[in-house]
Amino acid sequence: MEFVHRDKVRRLGVGREVILSLGAVNTPKALMLSGIGGKAELLRLGIPVVEHLSGVGRNFQDHVAFPGMIWECRGDESDAVFHWFWKSQSDTPNLQTTQGPLGTSGFRKANPSLPASGWLMVPAVIRTKAQGRVRLAGPSPLDPPDIEANLLAHPDDVKALAAAMEICREISNSAALRPFLKQEVAPGKIERSAMEDFLRDKAISWWHQSGTAKMGRELAVRRGQ
Repeated sequence: MEFVHRDKVRRLGVGREVILSLGAVNTPKALMLSGIGGKAELLRLGIPVVEHLSGVGRNFQDHVAFPGMIWECRGDESDAVFHWFWKSQSDTPNLQTTQGPLGTSGFRKANPSLPASGWLMVPAVIRTKAQGRVRLAGPSPLDPPDIEANLLAHPDDVKALAAAMEICREISNSAALRPFLKQEVAPGKIERSAMEDFLRDKAISWWHQSGTAKMGRELAVRRGQ
């Protein structure tokens, strides 16, 4: 087995099976570099086709989130960090929010003007409809992959993320939390007509990529039996 470590090619003798677990980005990359993938994609870079499987690198999915809604606290920050799940235009939960003290986020280093005591909520869509793709940027293992994430490409994902933000506001402005939360600091009031552009500018990946090397019968890396 050959691998690169600190800019040097290393070689190891292997006496047993080697299993590569490379995640949703580098798994399809390794397969395509090995000649397993869509024929046109491989021939485009001069890679000999071992097996034509058009699903390799396709079906890219990821959770999309708004990087942070911030409230000023009336007292000291709580140390609790927790999650909730909710449904929006779905039969199963498709929204998630992670929430906790502002001090654990590192946001104050980037913006010292934030309140000394704050509460952070990060709303996200966990059942997205948009799909992307991982492609090869070149025939060398050292060439970085070309990732077409397509976050928020489906209009329902935009609506779902906006709904998650509104639920966060509803919770934080509730009577039960009024003694603890003073006011919303960010992002503040956003006109409905500007919401879509705002989310497209601010949304981030939740780094939960999946789907590019799935098992099964359609868009799969191994055909079902």
